[in-house]
Amino acid sequence: MKKTIVIFKYLAINLFILGVFLVFPAQASDGTPKVANYYLKWEISDYETRELAKWDVLILDMEVQKNSPRQLEKIRELNPEIIILAYITSQETNADIYSSQWQRQATLRKKLVSGIEYSWWLKDTKGNRISFWHGTYMLNLSTDCPVNSAGQTWATYLADFMKQEVLSSGMWDGVFYDNIWPDVAWIRGDIDLGDGQMSISNLNRSWVAGTKSMLQYTKQISPGIIIIGNGGISLTYQDSINGMMFENFVSPWESGGTWSGSMKTYDSLRKYNVQPQVVVK
Repeated sequence: MKKTIVIFKYLAINLFILGVFLVFPAQASDGTPKVANYYLKWEISDYETRELAKWDVLILDMEVQKNSPRQLEKIRELNPEIIILAYITSQETNADIYSSQWQRQATLRKKLVSGIEYSWWLKDTKGNRISFWHGTYMLNLSTDCPVNSAGQTWATYLADFMKQEVLSSGMWDGVFYDNIWPDVAWIRGDIDLGDGQMSISNLNRSWVAGTKSMLQYTKQISPGIIIIGNGGISLTYQDSINGMMFENFVSPWESGGTWSGSMKTYDSLRKYNVQPQVVVK
């Protein structure tokens, strides 16, 4: 039976980000609507554990695995049917995590950064690293990313890391990849993917191809997991994932920023996403 989680509207209440979903089938066996929580603290308390166990889908930062393993296991014990996804950004990380104020809680991020090749950082045509979000630097997710001695690009390294360091713990049902964009040139006009400045069309084409290969490779090496992406909707990615999150629904950057446009886009995703489908709004 096809199952698709489709509507999410969130707000901050008592530090929780709350979500209400319509699901196909739209209700649980007791007639209540399906619900989800997008909650990105790096550690959780016992009180939060009891509250978080009440949701049908739970998106938690991957660091919870190291910082609150007992609480994560308790959530599963309290709600055996819950879907729990590990959050990670797909195209950036904190390069200075070892000196960050959060470094004590960043066991996995420190390990992730320790294996990043300098050539993988996304740079402009002057060789400067590019930052999209304060405190982080972007990585080259495109097909033009250089290969390390192990034959990895950033895309395959990230997927390998999620399998070996996160999914192998048995605590997660899959991955939530943030910032799955349909293009990249909007960041700035002088991105260098490794061979001088490219045209905008070639830049975007290489980025989309690299992103898709990362999603496909994640599915290939971790069969059976659920993958949700977040970012502008690209139909190119949809047959490689279980669904997308429509952030800030109705998202101003999606389908003209209208309800009808967003619903039309959602309906198109259902034709492509793999099962079980999990679309978050």
